[in-house]
Amino acid sequence: MQDLRMDNPDAEHLLSLFLGRVIVDEVLAVGDAEFQKKCLGKMSDISRGEGKTVLFVSHNMDAVRKLCKSGVLLKNGTVQVAGNIDVCLNEYVGGSLSKGANVWSRNENIFGPKFIEASLRLSGSQPNLKLTIDFSVNHTEKEERKSFVAIDIKNSYGVTIMQAIPNLTPFITYEEPKKAFKIDIDLIGLVPDNYHVSLWMGPHNSQTFDYVEDIISFEVLETPMLGRTFPHTMDHGFCVPNSKIVHDIK
Repeated sequence: MQDLRMDNPDAEHLLSLFLGRVIVDEVLAVGDAEFQKKCLGKMSDISRGEGKTVLFVSHNMDAVRKLCKSGVLLKNGTVQVAGNIDVCLNEYVGGSLSKGANVWSRNENIFGPKFIEASLRLSGSQPNLKLTIDFSVNHTEKEERKSFVAIDIKNSYGVTIMQAIPNLTPFITYEEPKKAFKIDIDLIGLVPDNYHVSLWMGPHNSQTFDYVEDIISFEVLETPMLGRTFPHTMDHGFCVPNSKIVHDIK
């Protein structure tokens, strides 16, 4: 059995010896960012530059979309969809990340500090939408360290497209059993899609008190670009920034 780890200096040579097909199973589930970047680059070289077939198995929808032209969606070992990669991805995210709800809660007596309630509402109009998130935290033990929060927003492909950190200085204290907070987030130019919100809390980025994933969601229906009639696609980003012609060169 040959060692094909990406940190093996002979890995590139060994991979080049494969004839026809290479199977890559959840390679992005391990390693740091540099390792993952190297893996993606090599897989792209093999499939496009060397003319070999790569069977890429992954739950990373962004990587799948970038690397693959066709796909197969399996559920409990049974083929659900096979064909164009966009069709497969749409079917996958439609089943794994549904529209969800804009209100979430759990038992207040859970061992804390923890999030116990969260809700959201979307206001404003395109291209200047505002997302307001209300959340409550508890504590069931003495905790003297203050915390701050981070809010991750994912698109329907499960890709985190932005993170909001309203205050880098820890501001949550735990003198009371329950505290409520409100956060406003500007969503400038966000394209139509279903979006999912995760909440993180901790005293430092290296220490987590709580992380609740994809607990609330919202949907953007209208384009941020006035007069646009053709659809937005994920391979062209998740937002439309403000832009204008400042000088007409003749």
